[in-house]
Amino acid sequence: MDAARLLEGAVDTHVHTSPDLVPRKLDDIEAARQARDAGMAALVLKNHFFSTALRASLVESLEPEVRIIGSIVLNQPMGGINPWAVEAAARAGVKVVWMPTAHAENQLDHEAQPGGRPHRAAMTLPGRDARVRVFDSNGNPTPETEAVLEIVRDRGMLLATGHLSPDEVDRLTARAVEVGVRKVVATHPDLPSIDMPVALQQRLAERGVAKRRM
Repeated sequence: MDAARLLEGAVDTHVHTSPDLVPRKLDDIEAARQARDAGMAALVLKNHFFSTALRASLVESLEPEVRIIGSIVLNQPMGGINPWAVEAAARAGVKVVWMPTAHAENQLDHEAQPGGRPHRAAMTLPGRDARVRVFDSNGNPTPETEAVLEIVRDRGMLLATGHLSPDEVDRLTARAVEVGVRKVVATHPDLPSIDMPVALQQRLAERGVAKRRM
């Protein structure tokens, strides 16, 4: 089969474009036009710092042949695990909610190890802890996490696990399924900071959790 035909009707669920705070190869409109020319069905725009909801609406109005889907990543610029930001994003059309990436505790702990390198979207403020906590000291989802899961469920959004640790992914997805979230994706299982065991990946699949590699 011609490789180009594989893109026909495809959806890229993880597209980083400019404008951004870090360099990107394509801007939103260029990415949408390339997707249109390839016959793709949709793109999900992702940004580590800002919701892409309003950008997605604008780009789709310019390139209506391709569905452009907004998302939100719950890093510190969005207030971390912030139900208000998720609700606003949902009202603006966002369909994908990512747990923390650059500011996930797991990601920052990995970077602090000997030889660790900062995530390309790293952002720090002097004297302030960048870690976004999804669970409390007893290992239970925080009230904010519970509220976010409820919004994701009620709005029919997709929950993506970001850069959480394998154990966190296990506990979060179990709770998400328990409260009725219908669409869950375990992301980056092969990322060095995650390195998810195959046995856990299999267990997540049995739970109904999809998987997206790097």
